[in-house]
Amino acid sequence: MAKKEREDTKALTRVVTNYAAVIVAIGLMVVSMLLLVFTHGATTWYGALGREVGAIIFAAAVIHLTWDLVLKRALMKELWAYAKLSSDVARAGVVSVDLVQSFQTEVDWDSLFEGAKTFTSFFAYASTWRHSCEHHLRALADDSEARVTMFLPDPADQCVLSKLAAAYDSTPQEVASKIRAAAEELRHIFRGKKGDPLNLIYVPAIPHHTFYRFDSGAIITFTKHGKGRGDVLAIGVKRQGWLWNYLDGEIQALRQEGTPASEEQSE
Repeated sequence: MAKKEREDTKALTRVVTNYAAVIVAIGLMVVSMLLLVFTHGATTWYGALGREVGAIIFAAAVIHLTWDLVLKRALMKELWAYAKLSSDVARAGVVSVDLVQSFQTEVDWDSLFEGAKTFTSFFAYASTWRHSCEHHLRALADDSEARVTMFLPDPADQCVLSKLAAAYDSTPQEVASKIRAAAEELRHIFRGKKGDPLNLIYVPAIPHHTFYRFDSGAIITFTKHGKGRGDVLAIGVKRQGWLWNYLDGEIQALRQEGTPASEEQSE
């Protein structure tokens, strides 16, 4: 009931404001018309001045009416839309949105990996990314405090392989081979790691979106329908925001569905 009353009050206020704007504009127009009428045909300097003032007042009245009833509202709506969008982005925790041609070089991986103590990822096999960021992965392997969890699609799940093969214009056998190769390379990089070992997990899921999550930030990308490299949508996310919480839920679900990737599975 109170909400309805507030809405009624706002509506009444808008109506009163409209009427006030119209009354002021009409008043100015009346004054300008009177000046124009009384100074019409006058040849004295004050007659000419009166006509000029009347014309200015009339133009001001028209501008006032147009601004108050049309332009101001359009501007306020646009500003409100921008403010709401900014608020939505802030709540999501988005810090960047880029359409990158080279996912390996245009994303600032150096800053993300620098000082990282936790790293969690989910991708199909990411051959190019793994090779370009191998030195960062080896640095994590040398850090006894670092905790690394990496999810890969299960190379024994034929349903997953068939869908990935269709998406990558490949065959299930080739996809399975690339996933197993990725697992073996990651296992080799982190073999002998001090502290917590690499937590490599196979999941019966397709990475419709991939993610790379660090201590205070993450990169989320989405699978595109078009063929070829480039035009990768990369979203940068900070720790505070609902997208970070969304990744928490995704990681928890992947842990529950997945199984540790044994070396026998990777062969």
